[in-house]
Amino acid sequence: MVKEQLNARLDYQVVKANRNQIDFIFDNFCKNEKLRNVVIGFTAVDSLGDILGYLLIGEKEVPLPLNGADWWVHRLFIRDDFRRRGIASAILKEAIKHAGQSNIRHITGSANPTLRAQSFWFKHGFSGSRYGKIQDDPAYPLVCGNYHRMISRRVGDAAEVNEKPRSGYRISETGGERLDSTFDKLLDRSMTFYSDKRAGLFGLTAIDDDGNILGDIALLSDELAAPLDGEQWHIPYIFVNPEHRRMGIATNLLRETIRRAREARVSQMFCAQNTSDAEIIGFWDANRFAIFHWSHVGPNTRVDAALHVESSNILC
Repeated sequence: MVKEQLNARLDYQVVKANRNQIDFIFDNFCKNEKLRNVVIGFTAVDSLGDILGYLLIGEKEVPLPLNGADWWVHRLFIRDDFRRRGIASAILKEAIKHAGQSNIRHITGSANPTLRAQSFWFKHGFSGSRYGKIQDDPAYPLVCGNYHRMISRRVGDAAEVNEKPRSGYRISETGGERLDSTFDKLLDRSMTFYSDKRAGLFGLTAIDDDGNILGDIALLSDELAAPLDGEQWHIPYIFVNPEHRRMGIATNLLRETIRRAREARVSQMFCAQNTSDAEIIGFWDANRFAIFHWSHVGPNTRVDAALHVESSNILC
């Protein structure tokens, strides 16, 4: 109620920044001169034209095999005396609307690892990747700095991806022996990461009418990185037997997982792979995952794909 009353007394509008507003921002607020002539800006201005807050975004090309462009969030800033009045949300919503009209694929960036900042981005449908790592060697500077969490939100394509019609198979929870076998395979791939995570491992399996296994999706229940409080499901892999591929089995395994994740009020689903395979990247893209934080296509390309599932259990 207090917030609504404050907003009611505050007369402002959000606009795409013109040249004069961009120059004012850089003359008075932002000192990164490299961005002055390349950013797109959105501002909240009061009835006198004074800037209450702004969002600075840069456009970047999306490497093949995806086509198009992403917007990168350089800075979201609200003046101290106008914070906690919904201005940041209003600016971000206007930017998302313009991104959709401009055929932008994703809005990505890095966020401060505070509870308030992280909750803000999750509330607006962003997913979170890993944090920036500590780097003391100046010869290898971090692009996004230390202790910043990568964030991304897919723009457009909000419609659900329907399951392809199933024929002759069902999807059920992965049984104990097969789950043990799956865990052994994960240990072979990355012992350091998975060695203490057996209790959180589960999965779904596609089984035909004769009891033959057609494919699996492995899942790991984990807590969201601090300071957020919530659950995320990490996807180590999806596998379908070669003779049963291109029949929609992988898509159905993933869609059933998403359905269960929503029922469980999971906050996000996340997958990280080192791949430059256009088909694999396209699979996550077609299933409405945000693709982010990956280098130019090459043998060591890292692809992170995340889907924002539910935010109601995030502390705000």
